[in-house]
Amino acid sequence: MFDVDKVRRIIAKRNATDNEWDDRIEQCWKNLTDALAEDVPGTIRFLLHDCTDNELSAISEVMEPLIWETQSAPLIKAYRTAIALHPEENKHFLLDRNLDSDIDMLNDMAEAQRLVMWRPTAEEVERLRHTA
Repeated sequence: MFDVDKVRRIIAKRNATDNEWDDRIEQCWKNLTDALAEDVPGTIRFLLHDCTDNELSAISEVMEPLIWETQSAPLIKAYRTAIALHPEENKHFLLDRNLDSDIDMLNDMAEAQRLVMWRPTAEEVERLRHTA
C-alpha cells in the first residue's frame, strides 16, 4: 500500500539536507526510490492526484533509478502527465527533458523510444486538473 506520509517525510528530509552532504542526499534518494517502487499503482495515483510542485521536483531526482527498478511504462506516462499538470515546475527544472534522458533506463528500447515521443492529450490533462 502506498504510504504518502512516508514519501512526504523522505522528501522533507531531502529538502532539509544541504546539497554538500552527498551521503545523506544519496540515502534520501535511495529511500525515496524504494518507497515509490514499493507500490507503482499507488505512486501513479499520487503523481496524478496529490503531488505538489515541490514533490514532483524531488521525485525528478530519482526517476532514473525508479525507472530502472520498476521498468514501468505506466509510471513513466503518469510522471509525464504530472509534468504537464505542473508546467511552471517543468519550465524551472526542465523535468520533461530530464525524463527523456531517464527513459533510457528501460530495458525495452522500442518501448523507450515510444515513451520519449508520448505526451498526454490536452483533454486528459484538463480532466485531471478538474478531478484533483
